[in-house]
Amino acid sequence: MDLSKCFDRLDHGLILREVARKISDGSILKLLNKFLTAGVMKDGAWEGTDIASPQGGVCSPYVRFCERANAVENYYGVTLLDISS
Repeated sequence: MDLSKCFDRLDHGLILREVARKISDGSILKLLNKFLTAGVMKDGAWEGTDIASPQGGVCSPYVRFCERANAVENYYGVTLLDISS
């Protein structure tokens, strides 16, 4: 399986909504939003990120997990992000 593009099509709105369902701390949500929209340097020029997550970023694996957990929950009805305990 080729995972080289797995961070290229992440929906920021979906990710922020799903994280907000589990985390109510506004400062964490604001930090995550800044991380998602920080942009990247490509060939010496800055490019904004509207729909992706920077690959190799510290939050990228968690962001990807949130997106996949939402898909699993919607399809199978199983919650993977139960952090209430």
